[in-house]
Amino acid sequence: MKHRKKYIAGFLLLYLAFTCLFTLLWLLKNLPWLDLPTIVFQMKVPLEGTEMGSFAGIILLDTVGSLSAAGAATALALALERRKRKKTRKAEEGATGETAETVRAAETGEAAENCEAAETGEAAEVCKAAGTEPAAENCKARKPAETGKTGKRFLLVSGVLFAAALIALLCQMDVFGYLYRQCVKTEIYDDYYVEPEQAELVFPEKKRNLVYIYLESMELSFADPEHGGIAADNYIPKLTELSLSETDFAYGNETELNGVVSTTGTTWTIASFVAQTAGVPLSIPIGRNAMGKGYSSFLPGAYTLGDILQKEGYRQMMLLGSDKAFSGMDVYLESHGGYEIIDYYRALEEHRLPTDDYKVWWGFEDCYLFAFAKEELTKLAEGDQPFALTLMTMDTHRTDGYRCEHCPDTFGNQYSNVISCSDTQVTEFVAWLQEQDFWENTTVVIVGDHPTMDGNYIQKLPGYSEDYQRRQYLAILNGAKEYTLEKTRKMTPMDLFPTTLAALGVEIPGDRLGLGTDLYSETPTLLEELGLETLNREFEKTSDFYNKRLLYGE
Repeated sequence: MKHRKKYIAGFLLLYLAFTCLFTLLWLLKNLPWLDLPTIVFQMKVPLEGTEMGSFAGIILLDTVGSLSAAGAATALALALERRKRKKTRKAEEGATGETAETVRAAETGEAAENCEAAETGEAAEVCKAAGTEPAAENCKARKPAETGKTGKRFLLVSGVLFAAALIALLCQMDVFGYLYRQCVKTEIYDDYYVEPEQAELVFPEKKRNLVYIYLESMELSFADPEHGGIAADNYIPKLTELSLSETDFAYGNETELNGVVSTTGTTWTIASFVAQTAGVPLSIPIGRNAMGKGYSSFLPGAYTLGDILQKEGYRQMMLLGSDKAFSGMDVYLESHGGYEIIDYYRALEEHRLPTDDYKVWWGFEDCYLFAFAKEELTKLAEGDQPFALTLMTMDTHRTDGYRCEHCPDTFGNQYSNVISCSDTQVTEFVAWLQEQDFWENTTVVIVGDHPTMDGNYIQKLPGYSEDYQRRQYLAILNGAKEYTLEKTRKMTPMDLFPTTLAALGVEIPGDRLGLGTDLYSETPTLLEELGLETLNREFEKTSDFYNKRLLYGE
C-alpha cells in the first residue's frame, strides 16, 4: 500500500505540473499581458455573461491534456518497475547450482545427519558459519529484490517538475514582484491626483450631447505601417480616415495615427472604462476592499464622468451586447451616474432579438447594438435633457472575434475579417449620426478599450516587434474645441476623463481631473512627464489614499 501511494502522489504532482506548464504556454501564446492584479480583480467580481468559448482551449488542455500526460508518465514509470521486477525474478530463478544443491540437500539423509549433529560442537561451528560472508550472500540471493527505489525516484521527479512549472508560471505573471510591490507605497496620488468633485467645472450655457463608443480591442496595430500600424493590409481604413480628418491629438503628420497607451490597471475592459471615466487605474488589493461587500458599491470614493454629467442634468444610457453584470459593470454605472442600461438580457425581455432564446458570442452582435443605438438616440433627442449615450462593441473580442452574417471574407483570416467588419459598421453608424438633426450639438468619442488580448494574432502581423508601442484607437468628432498645439500628445486612458469634458466645452481649472490631463491644454500628461515605465511601476504599488478614499470612500 505504501508503495502504491508513492505512484498516486506522483501522478497528482505530475497532473499539477502539466496543468501549470500548459497554462503557461497558453498564456504566452494568447494572453501574454495577463497579470496577478487582473486575476485578483476577476476573483472579486461576478463572472456572469462570460463567453467561455474564449477559454475552451485552456480548459480542455488543463483537464484532458494534463490527465493524459500525467497518466502516460505514471504508466511508463510502472512499466519500468515491472520490467525491473521481472529481471530480478529471473536472476533469482537462475541462482547458482551450489545454492540449488544446498536446497535439495535439505531433503537428503546427509542433511538429516547434519541436523542430528546440531547439538555437537562440530554442528555448532557449522551453524555459526552461516553468518559468514558467503552464507550471507546466499541468504540475500533468496530475498525479493527491493524495487521501491523506482517509486521514490518517480515521486521525487514529479515533485521537482511541479515546483519548476509552478515557479515558471508565477514568474510569468510576476506574482512575486506583485506581492513585493503590495508592501511598497506610491505617492503618485498625493503628488498628482486632482479631486474631480472639488473642481470648479464650468459647462457651456447650451450643453452638448455625448456619444461615447468603446471599441473592443481596437488598436492601431491593425493599420498598415504607413498609418502607424504593423499589418500587411490596413484592416481599419475607414476608421483611419475618420481619425486623420478629426482629432487624435497628433501634429505634423498627415498619415500616421495617434492613440492611447495602456498602463498597469487599464488593460482590460472594466479597468479601461474606469480609467477613462474616473481618471484612475483599477487597482484591487488582495485583502480588504469594497468588492467584498456583495458588490453593492464600486469605487464609492471616485467622482466620475457619469457623476458629473448626472449632476448637470444629463440623461445617461449604456448599450452593450453582453451581460451588464460582468465585471461589476452594472454596479459601477448605476452608482456613478444612474445610467439606464440596455444589455443582452434586457434586449431578450423586450423581444428585440430574433428569438426569445437568441444568443451568439457574448449575447448579441454589434449589428444589433448599432441598430438599437439608432432607436434609442432618436428617443433621447426628442427629450428636453442633454444626453450621454455610451456604446460598447463586442464582436472584436478575442479569440478570433465573432464574424456575423454581414462580414465578408476579404482577408482569409477570421479576426482580420471581423476587425474590418467593425471598421465598416462603426463608420456607417457615424455617418448616420452626422445626418441627424441633433448632430450639430453632439460630440462623439471613439476609442479602443484596450489592446487586443489575442497576443498570438498580434505577434503574427508582419511588422510586429517587441519594441513596437501598441496603442488604442482614438478619434474625437465634432468637439467644442479644436486641437491647436504643435506637438503630438502622449496619453493614457486616464487623460480621456478630462479631455471628454473639454470636448463638450467644459472649462477645467488646472487642466487636470483625477490623474488625467486635458489633451487640448498645454499641461503635460503624466505619461509625458513621468514616462510609461515609471507610471507602471507606481501603479503597481499600493496606496493608502486609493484603498481608503477611492475603494471605500472614507
